[in-house]
Amino acid sequence: MHHKLFSAPLFVGCCLLLMAATVAGQIITGNILGTIRDDSGAVLPGATVTITSPSLPAGPSTVPTNEKGQYRFPALAPGVYALNVSLPGFANYVEEGVRVSLGGTVEINRTLELASVAETVTVIGESPVIDTKKSGVSANFGIEYMDQIPIRRFSVFDFLKWSPGVSATSPSSGSSMSMSAFGSASNDNTFLVDGTDFTAPVSGNAWPYPNTDTIEEVEVIAVGASAEYGNMQGGVFNVITKSGNNDFNFTVTLFAQPDSLTTKPVKLDCDCPDGETGYTRDRYEDYNFLAGGPIVQDHAWFFGGASYRRDYDTQPGADPRFPRADNLDRVFWKINWQITPSLKLMHSYHDDYWAIPPTPSISSPFETQTTYGGHNPTLTFANFTHLVSDSTFWDARFSGFLAPDDWADPNSGSLTEPHRLDVATGIASGGSDFFGSTDMTRLALNAKVSHYATDFLNADHDFKFGLQFVHGMSRGFYGYPGGALYYDYDGEPYYAYTREPYSYGGQFRNTGLFAEDLISVGNRLTLQLGVRFDRNVGTSQDLPAIDVEASGLNPHFEAVESGGTIAGLGNLFTWTVVVPRVGFNLKLTEDGKTLLRGNYGKFTQAMISGELAGPHPGRSPFALVFFDPATGGFTDIVSVTDPIANLSVDPNTTAPTTVQYSIGFA
Repeated sequence: MHHKLFSAPLFVGCCLLLMAATVAGQIITGNILGTIRDDSGAVLPGATVTITSPSLPAGPSTVPTNEKGQYRFPALAPGVYALNVSLPGFANYVEEGVRVSLGGTVEINRTLELASVAETVTVIGESPVIDTKKSGVSANFGIEYMDQIPIRRFSVFDFLKWSPGVSATSPSSGSSMSMSAFGSASNDNTFLVDGTDFTAPVSGNAWPYPNTDTIEEVEVIAVGASAEYGNMQGGVFNVITKSGNNDFNFTVTLFAQPDSLTTKPVKLDCDCPDGETGYTRDRYEDYNFLAGGPIVQDHAWFFGGASYRRDYDTQPGADPRFPRADNLDRVFWKINWQITPSLKLMHSYHDDYWAIPPTPSISSPFETQTTYGGHNPTLTFANFTHLVSDSTFWDARFSGFLAPDDWADPNSGSLTEPHRLDVATGIASGGSDFFGSTDMTRLALNAKVSHYATDFLNADHDFKFGLQFVHGMSRGFYGYPGGALYYDYDGEPYYAYTREPYSYGGQFRNTGLFAEDLISVGNRLTLQLGVRFDRNVGTSQDLPAIDVEASGLNPHFEAVESGGTIAGLGNLFTWTVVVPRVGFNLKLTEDGKTLLRGNYGKFTQAMISGELAGPHPGRSPFALVFFDPATGGFTDIVSVTDPIANLSVDPNTTAPTTVQYSIGFA
């Protein structure tokens, strides 16, 4: 069937068009479409359809109905719209409160009444709330949910966990982004903010934490993602931020919790000046400032803000002089520019500067722990959308996620004081158990074109073709302070692990192509037919050698290159896959409020650079040595393990694949 729908010249021509474009993105818009008829059921060509909305700050958008009475508004920003239909001899029809969701399609089929005099029929809230085009399992949370439902201040990921089929893998955590979609692994998901993929290449999990106050809407596709989404076996979590318009606005918020409002029912002995301590809320302050408005009235707009959060506390029995000090500063901006009536540009930037320490306790005092920190720029360098006509548009984007200097800091402030753990009492002492740094990059260069064809092969078709390039990389440098981890037994030396600081890393490259057709057969049936091609190459890259002594003199012990190079293994394996995506949506009732829909598709795992790093030659051997009372030192060598000596990678490794299918009523 695909051979009939996608002829070779059409496909090649679209690919050439895409290759000419420089950048691209994922789905960050929605659509309004429908058919206008008279009261006899005959279609009405030439009717004027106009939409207005605060989400259209450049002004109203107008299209005529075609020979089949159809109209179409593609690539609309999520928001609330008003629709106006007019035709001489008929009463004007106005419908307000039309909600366009992220990644959704609102189908509004209406009948115009004859009018002998000028009159207007106004309807509020008549647009359907069920998407008559989607075939998978998905959910949207708009601004109404954001404003009215209480959430934890720290994370937008609460919204994602509410979705049908999605479950948190750490339900009690207020900050965890780890979640499973219908049983998928937590590293099988894709996370997007304004279309930019911020999934960490090192782990397959989300890395930045977008500010909840900047979010406009969240879309979660738990099962049945379209062919546009590749290299994932779980869900697609798509976050869209707010945009500015022609009105200046700003918001300032403050959240705080003093220790005086915190109960302390449990108190434990503490090896500290107080002798006994309970839970202490040392500090909690969360300041936020947001602002938006025009840069050039009717042409360019901004929205942005900053947040400052300090969350310090001490557990019962811990020394309150050394609280858990969780710091988070976030900045965000977004610029929209209507370059011409048909061409617009979007640029956005998000970054969070964070420091998240573990929680000191009686068994793990402050100085024995390691604090993690860094910052994570997430950028849409440029996203262009060009409406060639109401039937054709292309979208192009260059975007990326970076973690240039994430660090692991010894709380002791020393790279030479080793960590000790008494295995009999469970009490830690000495310095931190490790130190190091990480940096990672994910850059994407994508493009797509969409074309709506009426009465092609006896049906209406919404064709999409896309081309995607992704480069992901991570590398790390870690070590034990003093070169060893010591284990005691009831106060006496027992055994130790010794290891030199080591480096490791991995990277991957992805080239993806997709083609998809949304076929409308009659007034009730929509078929979704898609196919996707991906070629992924996993690599063990060369790494710079690290000067440990010089690194110890830097803030946060950031790695300093010594000038040498640690050779990697080169290309490890290549995954080349072609997978189908099909679905259907059938209206069981004429009004489209009862649907039967289903989907089937194959999904392949993304490469994870942390897994590719396993065999890297930069990983150093480690030794297990026991304490020898005769020598008074750790001289009894039990074993020396080279982590890569017996490790090899099969170059014929194939991509793990998941089959997803669903059927249900809506």
